[in-house]
Amino acid sequence: MSDTPEFSSKPLESEATPKKRLPRRVAPKAKNNTQEINRAISSIYEDDKGHLPNIKKIQIKKHHPAAKFFASVLFIGVVLALAAWAKFLFWPTDGFSDTGLEFTITGPETMALGATSTYTVAIRNNQAVAIKNLNLNIRYPAGFVFLDSSLAPQNAGHNEWTMGEIAANKKTTLTITGKTFGAPAEAQSWRALLDYQPANVNSEFQKTAILNTKFDASPFNIVMTGPDKATVGAEVEYTFKIENKTDWQPAKLELAFVPPAGFSITSSTPALAKNRWVLNLAGSSSTPLSEITLSLRGQFSNTGEANAIVKTALYLPVAELNQNVNIAESSLTTALAKNSVSFTTAVNGTLKDFSTHPGETLNVTINIKNTSATDISKGVVSFTLVGPSIGKQTLVDWQNITDPADGDIVGKQISDSLRQGQITWNSAQIPALAKIKAGAEINIDFRLAIKGADKVTLADFKENKITIASNLDYVDSAGAEQTLPGNAININLNSDLDLETRKTVSSAGGADKYDIKWIITNNFHPLKNVRLTADAYGDITFVAGTAPAGELKFDESKKTITWTVPEMPESVDVLALPFSITLNKKDPTQNLLVGKAHVTADDTITGETIDFLSDGVSLLQ
Repeated sequence: MSDTPEFSSKPLESEATPKKRLPRRVAPKAKNNTQEINRAISSIYEDDKGHLPNIKKIQIKKHHPAAKFFASVLFIGVVLALAAWAKFLFWPTDGFSDTGLEFTITGPETMALGATSTYTVAIRNNQAVAIKNLNLNIRYPAGFVFLDSSLAPQNAGHNEWTMGEIAANKKTTLTITGKTFGAPAEAQSWRALLDYQPANVNSEFQKTAILNTKFDASPFNIVMTGPDKATVGAEVEYTFKIENKTDWQPAKLELAFVPPAGFSITSSTPALAKNRWVLNLAGSSSTPLSEITLSLRGQFSNTGEANAIVKTALYLPVAELNQNVNIAESSLTTALAKNSVSFTTAVNGTLKDFSTHPGETLNVTINIKNTSATDISKGVVSFTLVGPSIGKQTLVDWQNITDPADGDIVGKQISDSLRQGQITWNSAQIPALAKIKAGAEINIDFRLAIKGADKVTLADFKENKITIASNLDYVDSAGAEQTLPGNAININLNSDLDLETRKTVSSAGGADKYDIKWIITNNFHPLKNVRLTADAYGDITFVAGTAPAGELKFDESKKTITWTVPEMPESVDVLALPFSITLNKKDPTQNLLVGKAHVTADDTITGETIDFLSDGVSLLQ
């Protein structure tokens, strides 16, 4: 419908007059007033041709004054806000602009190992407003050792400075000198944060600067030699030489040998200490690095792998960083040829290293298989275990061993903290060892427990590892005596962290209330980051008790219970957490109130994470 009014050609007076008028008494004055009003209306609305609009076809739009007022206010507010942002972004605030402040870090982007280098932090004020309250904080690349700076730092970490004030159109700089240590081709970065305040603005601002750096190729190299192929059980030798391409020689280096699975070291020159050679190079009497040759001999056992990768890593001790920095690595692959006799030892189902804790049982299976075409004879099997001890009291419960073959056991004290036990079987205990026919297979199974806190004071033991080795001696078909080593296994002993869940049930107001207590025990090593989580089920009301340590939280939406304990020191062996859950409405199909608790903790001695599941809370009595 058009908004343009339509006009009628009839005069307003004649159209408004009815065809038949009823007699009535009208005052003369009122009649004259009506005619005057009609003439006034006609003069207002008639067009230049004397036509009047059709009143019935005129659309009337209603407007609310209040809505119109608020819309106007909103429009004006938006315009003012946009103007304010435009002023903030494109015009200086009282003469200050953030873009007028330059903040940079410059220096060598490629770093040489151990070389001294200088970096410059520059702050330039390119505007007519002074800058005050400048505070600088720098995060150095990993491996950077601070030596000196042009301004004294404000903290012990040598990375915070109070820079004072920079006048208009002036510049200030800070130089930092230090040495950097790191792995070859490792990427690093300098990151700086500047807090400041313009002199004419009562607000603080921040600016950042980044400089990406990387290490040049290491001047050190490890030259390793050894066999390309080796037969399982045969002794092999590896040698190592360290090359230095510069005139700089550090006072000390450490070369770590990383043996592959199943490799046992029989000898080394010079002697290894925990698979590591320590080279003291300082002093006039020390041997030049170029003349030092390191070597070791060992044997591969049958692990089922076709190749063995022997690795070494060279470390530079940096006292200022309190760490050893890896500066070179090398590796060599040796193809393994299987012996005609297969000999393996599995503990708890694995041929490789693993972790356990006091109170657990070691289930051992020794497997012998003659894969040759001829018989072998006079087999003798020995199993050797070295574990923690205090004097002659060992952590391994040899007295309660379960050995159906009843092998001979001999104990030997290795040191004040280590004791060795060895079991030997021959044809007297296992008749099949007298002659192992071609294609024949023999299994020796036994169980050996690790003592728990109920039998010994675990905190008194200082060692945290059990090492296992085994050997098979036999006579081959040619009458020659042979010795075949089994695979070595290292067992890390983590702490004996455990969780017990207790519950009592009572009724109140027609609902069952479960008073639950989580009790964690720990007797071996200090722990940190202890965390217990479990899910609750059903229509419940959770009420937290007082945590003996750490913090207890309950997520209402997910119905998850979480108890975190930052530290559990050696002096604390028990922590008990109470809480209660009321089952508001019973579900006939529900059997579980709280699911299995997931327990994790970091062992501060072994550095490993303890991770296990404990029992939940059942609704069944």
